[in-house]
Amino acid sequence: MKSQIRKLKIALKDEERKPILQMFYELCRSGIQEKDIPRHYFSNLLYKKGRDDYLDFLGLRNCFFFMRSPKIHDGAITQFLKNKLLFHRFFSRTEIKIPELIGFNSKEHFCLPGGNARKIENVQDFKQFFVSFLDEESCDYIFIKPIEGERGKDCFRLDKKNCSPNNDYVDLVFRRVKNGNFIFEKGIKQHKEIMAMHPKSVNPIRIETFFDKKTGPEIVSAAISIGKGGSFVGSRCQGGFGVKIRIDSGRINEYGLMMLEYGNGRIYRHPDTEYEFKGKVIPFFDEVKTVAKKATILLPNTLIGWDIAISEEGPLIIEGNAPGHNISGQQTVCGGYRKNPVFKKVLEEFGR
Repeated sequence: MKSQIRKLKIALKDEERKPILQMFYELCRSGIQEKDIPRHYFSNLLYKKGRDDYLDFLGLRNCFFFMRSPKIHDGAITQFLKNKLLFHRFFSRTEIKIPELIGFNSKEHFCLPGGNARKIENVQDFKQFFVSFLDEESCDYIFIKPIEGERGKDCFRLDKKNCSPNNDYVDLVFRRVKNGNFIFEKGIKQHKEIMAMHPKSVNPIRIETFFDKKTGPEIVSAAISIGKGGSFVGSRCQGGFGVKIRIDSGRINEYGLMMLEYGNGRIYRHPDTEYEFKGKVIPFFDEVKTVAKKATILLPNTLIGWDIAISEEGPLIIEGNAPGHNISGQQTVCGGYRKNPVFKKVLEEFGR
């Protein structure tokens, strides 16, 4: 409730908002259509002037249905998406490229390269292992994320700088890692065009796929998530923003959008790098679409949100998200799913 009140206050203070009476009228229509309190009216920025497409958007209740329902998500398949270690084990046996897995841990028990299992109980040994790996593999950084995490939470990046003496960051990482279950990945070297947007973070493409049992996989929408500030995670749920990508051409929209709680304006240039989005095309985008479809054939869940990084050699799938992928957030950037030609098939099949 508090978060909804905060969003309402942000919207009411927005100079680009519609008149109050118009907003009230549209809220009523949206609520009637979705049979729900129209919280999405604010989170999807539909209160802004010029947004006449407010009835094209799924409400949060319907979004949660498509995000969580067992009618949509097959548990036997989604276990390979929810568990990042299983994800690596599965895709490492296919032609699809993924980040290199260094190891994983369960509390103090670490499984490291070459099947070397050991117990790491202090920060000095923890630091020594990662520093040695960075030296031996000429690796820029190591990415650490929870085996069953989502939305960029509890992710860490270790490099030689933050592993240096008198740096408290590695102590924080060790305390979190030793009390949980994490995987360790070799850092991704992104394509120079993607790096130009924001070099401090991995900026993944989010491809939403629908698996039609008769015709196979189709792409619902595509957007690139870009970090900002000091963030090393290009996640919209962690303060970043998204820019829509045209599925037919790979051309990105001229502006990006943030979640309401992090900012509610259009972003035409990256606030840190001054990168201008207008006219830019995502490199290897045809390959991105192909790999998303191939992955969906291998794991034929009805809906999956794939996060795909772009290296100089082509796309790598970072992870797949289902159940729980953020359909509402994808709508904010890519437009309402009720008018999406592919998602209409989903709506027809499941009657929402």
